[in-house]
Amino acid sequence: MSKEEKQETLYTLPQSYVEELLVDIQKHLDIGLSYIESCLADNDHLKPHLALFVEYLNYNFGMRKVLIKETNDPHMFFNEQTGKEEYVITQGSLLALQALVLGKHAVKKDLNSFGISMMLN
Repeated sequence: MSKEEKQETLYTLPQSYVEELLVDIQKHLDIGLSYIESCLADNDHLKPHLALFVEYLNYNFGMRKVLIKETNDPHMFFNEQTGKEEYVITQGSLLALQALVLGKHAVKKDLNSFGISMMLN
């Protein structure tokens, strides 16, 4: 295998976007955990949806794990067009992040169909 075949495509995400996304993920983790606490505290209305709450948390934890991995020892790029710093991430990380976001959206849609909001009240 040649050196060119081994190189993975790289992408960039604005530093401010990644930081906002991490804050948003933490909010959604807090919301999911509060629903699970309610389920475990004998909330009969929510108990049937416990698996969906766990799945929702799993997607959020996964997103956070991918972003933390890419930001712990970051490779930065200064975008001259925007004048902002951006994180350089691998194609694998970006694809994983996309899959996790889509999964999270699907679970959120399922919860919404049962009248359960994953937004802060």
